Amino acid sequence: MIDWHPPRLLVLAWQLSAEWQFDPALVTEVEVRFIAESANITRVELEHRNLQRMGERGAQVRSMVDAPGGGLPFGGVQTLCGCNGRGIMMALNKWVVCAGALAAAVSIGRPAAAEVISAGQNGFEIRETVHVAAAPDKTYAALLQLSRWWSSEHTYSGSAANLTLDARAGGCWCETLIDRGSVEHMHVVYVAPGKVLRLRGALGPLQGLGVEGAMTLSIKAGASGTDISMSYAAGGYVKDGFDGLSKGVDHVLGEQLERLRKLIDG
Repeated sequence: MIDWHPPRLLVLAWQLSAEWQFDPALVTEVEVRFIAESANITRVELEHRNLQRMGERGAQVRSMVDAPGGGLPFGGVQTLCGCNGRGIMMALNKWVVCAGALAAAVSIGRPAAAEVISAGQNGFEIRETVHVAAAPDKTYAALLQLSRWWSSEHTYSGSAANLTLDARAGGCWCETLIDRGSVEHMHVVYVAPGKVLRLRGALGPLQGLGVEGAMTLSIKAGASGTDISMSYAAGGYVKDGFDGLSKGVDHVLGEQLERLRKLIDG
C-alpha cells in the first residue's frame, strides 16, 4: 500500500510484469477513488498508472484488461455502486486480498499439468489436464454445472451463479447482467455426451480484441478414475503478439480446472 486516505482514496503498488510474473523491481500504481454521488450511491474510479514501466508490452497489457470483464484495474475505469463508501471499502479489502493471492500464485507456479504448448505473433494454444477419482459420467455431469466450479472472480457480474451453459450445438455459455444485460462467453459447436464438449469464442478480455478461440473439454476413463483435458487455442491480431496473453489465460484456465477437480472429488 502506497497511500491510504479513508474513505476517499487508496493507492496500491502493482508488481506483476506483462508476463504475469512477480517482479520486485517493477512498481506501477493502482489508484482507487471513492466519490459520493448521493446518500446511497458512490462512484468508484480506478486508474492504473505508469504502465510504460512494463516496457513494450505495457500497451498490450492495457488492451487485454481495459475492457469490461477484464478482471484487473488497468487503465481508467469508472463504475457506480448502489452502496455507501463503507460497503465499498469492505468489498475492496476482499479484492486486495485476491490480488495478493494472484501474485503469489503466479510467482510460485502450478503443477506440470498446465502448459502453454505454443505462443507466437498470431496466436497461442494451451492445454490443462487433471485426474479425478469419479467415473466419466459423473465427471461430465459436473463439468456441465459451470456455475458451481467457475470462479466468480472471472465473470462480468461478479457472481458465477449468473452463468448458464446450454450443452447442445448452438447453445450458449452465457451470463446474465443487471438491467437485463447479458454476455455470450462462448457458444457450443460440438457435443459428444460423456466424452467431448467443444465451444468457440474469445474469453474474458480477449473478447474486446480481434481474436477468435476454440475450447475443447475431453473426458476419458483412466486408471482408477477419469482424465479431464481442457485445450484452448486462440488466434487473430494483437499488436504485440500473444506470448504475454497466453500466460495470463493459462493461469486462469488452470485455476478453473482445479476448481472443477475439487468439486468432483470433494
